[in-house]
Amino acid sequence: MENATVKKPKTIVKSIKEQDIADSIANCLEGNNYWITADRIAECLEVSVQEVEQIAVQSNKVLINGQGQLTTRQLYKERTPFIGRLMDIFKNRID
Repeated sequence: MENATVKKPKTIVKSIKEQDIADSIANCLEGNNYWITADRIAECLEVSVQEVEQIAVQSNKVLINGQGQLTTRQLYKERTPFIGRLMDIFKNRID
């Protein structure tokens, strides 16, 4: 018998990183609103919402609020007044 090799079709797997999510947040900003839904980010990156949320939970650059919206740590610090950040700590709103 001949050694026949069967070539499997290549599947394209899109891998995203926390920086991709951070960049999408910056690109999706509208006005003063700096919180973006995971759905919108997933749509922009063409990946699943679960993948976005999984990366965001483990991220040092991306924050998730109590409503499941995302922003970057840098935007949060720049745009949230100190008293707002202090209250968020007490409410445990930022994961």
